[in-house]
Amino acid sequence: MSDPLASRFIELHERHGDDPEALVAAFLAQQDIVPAALAAQQGFADAVTDGYRRLINTGLAASLSTL
Repeated sequence: MSDPLASRFIELHERHGDDPEALVAAFLAQQDIVPAALAAQQGFADAVTDGYRRLINTGLAASLSTL
């Protein structure tokens, strides 16, 4: 599988990977992927950040088991 956005995502992660809030904000700022109105909703950003933190802290299987 080839993701045409992979290099952009790698760059964002390299810049912000140590700071979950900054990384999520950088991803949400990609207006060609996330509509600006959705990205501007703090509740959405918080939910994405919480999900990302869960993923990095507990792993994929444990994160999926909570859905």
